[in-house]
Amino acid sequence: DCEVVSNQAADPVSVRSLQSGTLNIPRVTSRDPDRRSRLLGTGVQKPQQYVGGEWNALPVNRDLPRIVLVYPDTYELGMSNTGLAVIRHVLARSGRFDVRRAFMPSPDMCDLLSGRGDSRPLEPLFDIDGGESIRTARAVGFSVSSELLATNLLAILEMSGIPVRSVERTESDPIVVAGGGGLLNPSYLGPFVDLIFLGEVEEVAEELFGLICGPGTRRSRVEQASRLPGVHVPAEGAVQAVRVQRVSALRFDDAPVDPVVPLCAVAHDRSVVEISRGCSRGCRFCMSSFVARPVRERSVGDIISLLERSISSTGWEEAGLLSLSFSDYSDLASLLPAISEFESGWRTPVSRPSLRPDSFLELDEEHSPVAGRLTFAPEAGSDMLRRRLNKSLTGEQVVEAAEKARRMGATGLKLYFMVGLPMETDDDLRGIIDLSSSVAERISPQGSRARKRSSRRRLTVAISPFVPRPHTPLEQASQLSLEELQRRIGLVRRGCSRFAKVVWNDPRQSVVEAALGLGDRSAAELVQKARDMGAGFDAWRDLFRWDIWEELLIASDGLLERIRRERDPDDRPWDFVDSGVEKAYLRSEYEAYRNASATADCRISGSCAGCGACDGSAVAAGDTESAVVVQSGSPVGGSDEKPEPASGRLRIRYGKRGLGRFSSHLDMVRLWTRTIRRAGLVPAYSSGYVPRPRMRFGPPLPLGMASEGEYVDIDLVSPAPERGVVALLNEHLPKHYFVVDAVPVAGDTVPPDRDAWSASYEIGMLDDESIWDIASALSRSEGVLDVSIRGPGTLEIRSLIGSRRLRPDMLLRDILGLEPTGRLPGIRRIEIYSKGGESLLHLSGEGKEGA
Repeated sequence: DCEVVSNQAADPVSVRSLQSGTLNIPRVTSRDPDRRSRLLGTGVQKPQQYVGGEWNALPVNRDLPRIVLVYPDTYELGMSNTGLAVIRHVLARSGRFDVRRAFMPSPDMCDLLSGRGDSRPLEPLFDIDGGESIRTARAVGFSVSSELLATNLLAILEMSGIPVRSVERTESDPIVVAGGGGLLNPSYLGPFVDLIFLGEVEEVAEELFGLICGPGTRRSRVEQASRLPGVHVPAEGAVQAVRVQRVSALRFDDAPVDPVVPLCAVAHDRSVVEISRGCSRGCRFCMSSFVARPVRERSVGDIISLLERSISSTGWEEAGLLSLSFSDYSDLASLLPAISEFESGWRTPVSRPSLRPDSFLELDEEHSPVAGRLTFAPEAGSDMLRRRLNKSLTGEQVVEAAEKARRMGATGLKLYFMVGLPMETDDDLRGIIDLSSSVAERISPQGSRARKRSSRRRLTVAISPFVPRPHTPLEQASQLSLEELQRRIGLVRRGCSRFAKVVWNDPRQSVVEAALGLGDRSAAELVQKARDMGAGFDAWRDLFRWDIWEELLIASDGLLERIRRERDPDDRPWDFVDSGVEKAYLRSEYEAYRNASATADCRISGSCAGCGACDGSAVAAGDTESAVVVQSGSPVGGSDEKPEPASGRLRIRYGKRGLGRFSSHLDMVRLWTRTIRRAGLVPAYSSGYVPRPRMRFGPPLPLGMASEGEYVDIDLVSPAPERGVVALLNEHLPKHYFVVDAVPVAGDTVPPDRDAWSASYEIGMLDDESIWDIASALSRSEGVLDVSIRGPGTLEIRSLIGSRRLRPDMLLRDILGLEPTGRLPGIRRIEIYSKGGESLLHLSGEGKEGA
């Protein structure tokens, strides 16, 4: 009878008083049809990075050819890559492709997919938008920003089931394309990709992927695409010259104004607008300063309009500007006040990129306010070495700029320096210490006993080892030995640590960057051997396998010796890549480095330097006439006035389903902050240096648990609409989340985190034969108030809140004798109750403060 009831019950059957003898409980049955859900339920860290369905994520369209865009590092870093966002936007806008995303899985997921440890391989690596194998895509596009991502690219091919070498791929394999700033010498990746695109892709992306994804054999599609400018086919016998592509202008429509808003925290969790591209300063170590010429700018009107559209679309609380040389923007005097007005009106702080101290000194203090931390890049410790770098900047200017930044409202400063430059001496290194010390003194409170501690909070000194880069004047310069780089970094660290926070790049990683970036096709063999020996995540200091790379570099045929000596000007394995800048110009600039002579910025001097990147027409600053009228409308989440006191409080009952159950409590805080901004509700803000919307959440839900009974209270400046607020919120929530109800409550209502006393949960996917024994054991557990059988394999329990051991997953683990690893499927929170037994959505007068 009990079995019949448990399988047929239409109404809950209470087992609160049920007594049971020996338990017959084999396990929790896994009936989840979603393989990705089962995979994430194994206890992987940060499962949010694999679920997809974020706000502004593209819908899956299986009627179109599928392109998977891959960043060969984790979601946390890849979602902050602007290049990936731009090409995704351009391809999606065309309407011709099913554009998906994928990233390098974190190490624990890599172990699952590769079958290491106790787990067997579950499935090939999948895209996060549709959960489908990458290998079944028509094309796979990698964005490679650094040589240190090479082994990750190979690992992704392995985990996807795609043959690592292009010559081994068959008709069923996707065409593999690579592009990005780390491929200006693409030799180290040549054997592993079918096509390489060099340069800026916006103007040709649709045509390129149209050919790759079109009809015909793999060979014919590769051959058609190879005729486009900027495309290099590594597998061809004779290496053809290829010119790095540059877009003619930064078009408004090419800017990704609807970027994906991550569900979890990422490296740069904000909206980004590129204000300019290229740099004419000609710093002789900087590859971008040469290959991205000439300078192209967006107008102030376009920049503000893009910021407004992006914040309206995403609800992000912060924004950032992107450029190689922010303070060289030709109309900076107009841009800074416009940005300040935007920040005030939209309650959205905007971070500025690195500033040149000499340009910063020209700003009007009264009309160009700054906030937060600023970044200056002196690069070297002495005026002489900076002059060699063509960075004609004095230490006095750096110190004066730092003091001016403090007066204008900056709360901190970061200084970037390099060590290991050609002709550098220990006096230059001591110059870094002296200059940083002077800056620390100027930006710290005067006469304070806490001055030393204050300066360490206010100043950061960042140290990077010099790496010779292709297509720069210093491409033929030598890199110092690892031991010498370590000595020089240590000298600066010890000297600066007394008054500043010091951060530095690992010089061992810089050695690998130089070896791959300056190498020929033999560098590709080095990459594959390193991957075969277990290298990966080479850009991560804690996972970088120097033991592997050191062994390979020592065994390589003179590679270390090659990068540690000054090379012949014709020793250029990347010579088939035409960057647009003449080789003769690069050589003359190397001589200018040796002679410590400066080359004028053509945009400032008005005189063409003859580098070859343009016809001489770009020597003047770009036209700043706006192509788009700045949009008017309601700012997201505030106005230019001080925040008004809250006039109402909205209590929202919401839930998360499917893969959304892998979101954490902190993810929910970010999600609701952005959702209410997108929906146009105006929250009341907290006081303090960083105002936040005033929100109070119910008890956190364990990661991996679904729910339809979560709560958040939001204080609003103006009341929410009387009707349609549920539909409004649902319209602005990501895929896996939903609002059940929303009601206004009094301002003195006890917040949900304080009023919650108990909660009800549905537990499914149980073994039908043992469900009564499970129910009996739960009914005897401390803190469990009620247990009911709801249907086949399904229980409902109500338990107290306030202790981790009272969570239903913890109770089940104890009863079933399971190890505390992984996440149990099939648990869903239904409702939260106050001590009086009422749901938090329908509180009576007893729920009020002081009642």
